[in-house]
Parts: sequence; C-alpha cells; structure tokens
Amino acid sequence: MNTMTLQTHKLIWISILPILLISFLDKNAIFDIQYHDTYFIFPLLHLGILFSIVLGIIGLIYWWISDRPVINWMKLVHIGVTIGFMFTFLITNLVRSKLYDLGFVILMDINLTYAIFILIFVGCQLLFLVNIFKGLVGSKKN
Repeated sequence: MNTMTLQTHKLIWISILPILLISFLDKNAIFDIQYHDTYFIFPLLHLGILFSIVLGIIGLIYWWISDRPVINWMKLVHIGVTIGFMFTFLITNLVRSKLYDLGFVILMDINLTYAIFILIFVGCQLLFLVNIFKGLVGSKKN
C-alpha cells in the first residue's frame, strides 16, 4: 500500500480538529462580504463546521481511492492549498473581527485578497477532480 496515500487521508482528518478549535475561539466572530449594496454575513463558527465537513468528505474520497494511482504533485498541491486556505481564512477572519474602524479602502483590499484566495482554492479543487478522475480511470495498484 502506498504510504503517501495512507498519510494523506489521515492528515486531512487530523486537520479537522484544529480547524474546529480555531472556529470555536470566538463565537461572535463573523465573516462578512460586501457586494454592491448587499452584505453577506457568516458566523465563523459555521464556516469552521462547513470546512470540517468538506475536509471529512475529501479525506473519505482520498481513502476510497487509496488503491488507485494518482498524480502525487497534484495531491500535494491540493492538500497544501486546501488545508492552508482554511487555516489562513479562519485565523485572518478571527483577527479581523477584533479590529474596528479599519477604513473602507483597507476593507476593499481585504475583500479583493479574499476573492483571489477563493479563486486559487477553487482552482485547486479542480485539480482534485482531475486527480480523482485519473485515479478512477487508471488501473489498481498491486
């Protein structure tokens, strides 16, 4: 059995606990996005739970295809960006929720940075789908 595949799903499942702990640090912390005249407000606790569910599903998929050949660099990039994004996103929102009176220009820059990070995150999820497809189409490892 490939040791890297075995460690991949375990690493993902282990990362769920710190993500939940970060999201429980401040139950009043929120993530808000302004899009024109509309504000989208999400409690950080709910985002932490959502991220944990997503990581659980991704870990389950990696466990499910553990006997299939996958492209290792795609797997490493996907795992690194996914877990790194979730940690960074929760921590920066936790800090941002403590800061008041940042000013409109700084908030616009922060929202633009979030948008770029979200696009990179979505791109890495596409790598994940390509890697799963390659693993399912390829023959099983012996």
